[in-house]
Amino acid sequence: MIEAVMLWNEPNNLSHWDFQIDPDWNIFSAMLRAAGKAVRVENGKILRVLGGISPIDPAFMENLGRQGGLDEIDVVAVHGFPLDWNHWTIHEWPGKLRHREAEGSAYYRHFYMGLIREDGSPKRAFRKFAGFAPEFGVCQWFHFEDHRLENSVQALRDLGVRHLRTGLSWADYFRPNALQWFDRQMKAIESFEVTLTFCFTPEDKGVRPHHTSPPRHIEEFADFCAEMTRRYAR
Repeated sequence: MIEAVMLWNEPNNLSHWDFQIDPDWNIFSAMLRAAGKAVRVENGKILRVLGGISPIDPAFMENLGRQGGLDEIDVVAVHGFPLDWNHWTIHEWPGKLRHREAEGSAYYRHFYMGLIREDGSPKRAFRKFAGFAPEFGVCQWFHFEDHRLENSVQALRDLGVRHLRTGLSWADYFRPNALQWFDRQMKAIESFEVTLTFCFTPEDKGVRPHHTSPPRHIEEFADFCAEMTRRYAR
């Protein structure tokens, strides 16, 4: 079941939104409002979540609020990555939620996080995680036609996971057989409580040809969000 939709991912991180093109997040604010409204029209009960901010920046949130970017948002997510650009331990996070840091998060963190290694072998955390499920959920992204889909879903079930965050890429929507892949992915995870993220600009629809670019027409992203909500979260 879809319990929430998340609109974009890390919008204040240059790795996910090109704020050199949109320095005041004017385009993003308008796009967020349009997409949130589109989701509400399709399903007025589903939670609409602002993609997790990284770094944690109150000034960024205040800016979105002034521009009306939060008018169609129910929940704000934050992303905390210890041992990355901030070099904090996990125990320091509760006292540092009002942090502002320079953008430019390095993605080497992705090689160390997670429960399973790239070769498929379980980490020590894999055996421990079941003791924290189902209270703790998992974020698991699937690439287009990802060969890991079925094995990953079975591993999550074995761990007792109930809450799953994943995503559907707007850029992937224009690949051949995209809807067939989306259907397969969503069918595989239908037993979980899912937060479904919508993000990534198709190259031919961006101000520049890159998945982090603001779209030329924000309504096209809103239309994608509406269609995916209608298809998977009625």
